[in-house]
Amino acid sequence: MRPQGEFQPQILETNSRWIVVSKPSGMLTIPGRDSLVKNPMAQEDLKILSVWLKNKFKSVWVVHRLDRETSGVLLFARTQADHRTAAIWFQKRQVKKVYHCLASGVPLVPIMKVNRLIQGVPSVSQVEVRERYQEGFFARVTPRTGRRHQIRIHLASSGYPIWGDSYYGGVREVSFSNESLTVDRVALHASTLELPTGEKFEASFPGDFSFWLDELRNKGSRV
Repeated sequence: MRPQGEFQPQILETNSRWIVVSKPSGMLTIPGRDSLVKNPMAQEDLKILSVWLKNKFKSVWVVHRLDRETSGVLLFARTQADHRTAAIWFQKRQVKKVYHCLASGVPLVPIMKVNRLIQGVPSVSQVEVRERYQEGFFARVTPRTGRRHQIRIHLASSGYPIWGDSYYGGVREVSFSNESLTVDRVALHASTLELPTGEKFEASFPGDFSFWLDELRNKGSRV
């Protein structure tokens, strides 16, 4: 049986300006439209990262977000002034982000630059294929823009949907020669975040992602 992805958030670093957290899969960054946060200590509110942080720190400003099923590094500001600064960095694409994913298909080239409109807006992602198998591949992805669901849309529209991403056609069962692997969430992880100041933060793979990658390496057919 595979290990579960760590549900408890991990605080990677705190200083006078930032709170950097590794978000687990299954946790919202901020309350959704159907979320009404009435009691900061309510069980359902513990699945909202911004609420979880505000229970620990007096002041927290949300700088950016990750999808609910995506795990990985997130930056929060500790003051309103730092929030404005970070917002400008993201707007000007001065923050470097690196993701890792597991996806279906066998890319023919080691590096793909995907340049496709998302809701009519130019969007660019660079995909570096690190390991290829008949059953799928492991890749490092660098988004050059920051559209909602950008990496998921770019890979799916290129014919390489991310494992577990049923919304965009990703498989939830990966078949090997004698058995299958269940992937019950989007196999996408935000690994690193680098600020214009030179500060760099890294979130290691959670248990479920590491397990899927190990299964692919051990049971997949290398190409």
